[in-house]
Amino acid sequence: MLSRRILPMLLAPALARAQAYPTRPVRWVVPFPPGGFTTTISRTVADAMSRRLGQPFVVDNRPGAVGVIGAQQVQRSAPDGYTLLLGTFGTNGTLQILRPDLPYHVVRDFTQIGMIGLLPNVMLVNARLPVQTAAQFVEYARGRAGQLNYATAGSGSSSHLATEFFKLQTGVDLTHVPYQGAAQAMTALLAGDVHVYFDNATTAFGQIAGGAVRALGVTTRERLRALPDVPTLVEQRLDVEVAGWLGLLAPPGLPDALVAQLNAALNAAIAEPDVAAALDRQGLQAQPGTPAALRAYQEAELVKWGRVIPAARITME
Repeated sequence: MLSRRILPMLLAPALARAQAYPTRPVRWVVPFPPGGFTTTISRTVADAMSRRLGQPFVVDNRPGAVGVIGAQQVQRSAPDGYTLLLGTFGTNGTLQILRPDLPYHVVRDFTQIGMIGLLPNVMLVNARLPVQTAAQFVEYARGRAGQLNYATAGSGSSSHLATEFFKLQTGVDLTHVPYQGAAQAMTALLAGDVHVYFDNATTAFGQIAGGAVRALGVTTRERLRALPDVPTLVEQRLDVEVAGWLGLLAPPGLPDALVAQLNAALNAAIAEPDVAAALDRQGLQAQPGTPAALRAYQEAELVKWGRVIPAARITME
């Protein structure tokens, strides 16, 4: 039998190897095409985590099936900390309700590392529309039931879900006009073909600055630092709180020690002044927190959208 003094000596090298994570590059999967804000944000945060943990964090775009292909690749990977996923409002949220055939469960089949941030929608109208606030828009729309149109970036998109939630909470009657992407939806709003568009904050900034569209409110509880003069819908006594989100996930079964290490690095990264400023420019409200907080947020979102999506009869194209 090994003595109590010899056994720790024999185990020490194995324990040191286990604690030396990471010893090689870490793959950060973005389940969307390169070039979008999800890639930009991922590179910003991944680079900051890389500096803290001493190994490259390589952003790897794996698009397809509205994010399902990349997410499933991570879900099937080894739980060793070397494959991570940028989880989103869709891939690890609303798709659970919109896609009955989804090949994974958006919460249970992943290990939560932590939230990166919330991405609000901004309620936009054509500048020629005679309303200055969201509350005025509600009254304007109630007097024109069925006569006003709203644009979305496609059925099941965040702009679609945000507007349908707005309709349910305010009782206004708006007609859905889906477009193939945010650019087409914004073009329709600028042309006056539609009356309102709940755009992602990331893509709304330029048009707001140009003055062709008017921002009536943001859909998170706190104002956007990049749009400090635009009130929230909650401030305007409209019970509308909607946000996309970005978080860091891993395959199921990731050891607790690695979860804690990655969570600490993530929270420290998004707190860096340069990183926080970069997130602000993308319209993302940084949300440092625990793995448990991200899991609880995902579960609450499933309850919320499990009510809204069937009630609004929302389906994916």
